[in-house]
Amino acid sequence: MLDNATLPSLPHVLLEIYDALASEVSGMDLVIRVMETDAGLTARTLRLANSAYYGLSREISTVSESILRIGAFDLWWILFTTEVKDLFFGIDKQLIDMNGFWRHSLYVACASRKLSELHRVGRPEELFVAGLLHDVGKLLLLQRMPVEYREVLLQVEAGGGPLIKVERELLGFSHTNAGAALLDRWQLPALFGRCAEEHHDGFSRLSEGGLVWIADRLAHQELGGEDVDLPSQFHDPDLLSKVNRLYERLVDLII
Repeated sequence: MLDNATLPSLPHVLLEIYDALASEVSGMDLVIRVMETDAGLTARTLRLANSAYYGLSREISTVSESILRIGAFDLWWILFTTEVKDLFFGIDKQLIDMNGFWRHSLYVACASRKLSELHRVGRPEELFVAGLLHDVGKLLLLQRMPVEYREVLLQVEAGGGPLIKVERELLGFSHTNAGAALLDRWQLPALFGRCAEEHHDGFSRLSEGGLVWIADRLAHQELGGEDVDLPSQFHDPDLLSKVNRLYERLVDLII
């Protein structure tokens, strides 16, 4: 496994904001104060709130107005995703299509959220983030072990077996392990690391990890055109319609 010292760090202000959002006692005033301590984060927030996506009826000039326009948790995950993309900027384009990676991740996020709402498992906003981050271990390995991971990808392409099997054979661990370790390093809720670790384990029950596995399968089906095997209760055209509408609404925002 990668040494802890080699794991990239996340700005602590984003963790403080998440803790404030998740707290039952912290008010929105704390979220605003924490955001305003970081000039770069404030500038990004204002640019986002004034983007064409949210309409241009009136210029937004404060963090508090931005939160009202976008929504506190939606603002957090957009800023968080932007930060993660920056952390992994520069990965060899010959190794991975980053646009395709983020499209897949966003679809898993949207499907996880809608599955959570439908089956009343977990908190939909947290399942969204768990889905968004489920494959972050791939980015870590591509960035920190590009030579070794190229060999993994070449063996998979040559028919050497499923990705996670080849990873374990050649590296001794998988991108699911790497992702869980990174999310733990970032001090995010244990749910996120657990879903990253379990998203190749198959479906056994209605749990957060089980729903992210289903969401990952749906993404491979809808975006990749793959023929996937799903439990009968997830063959739901209405669910797919809702997921696709959410995905289409958000994809231009973060890709």
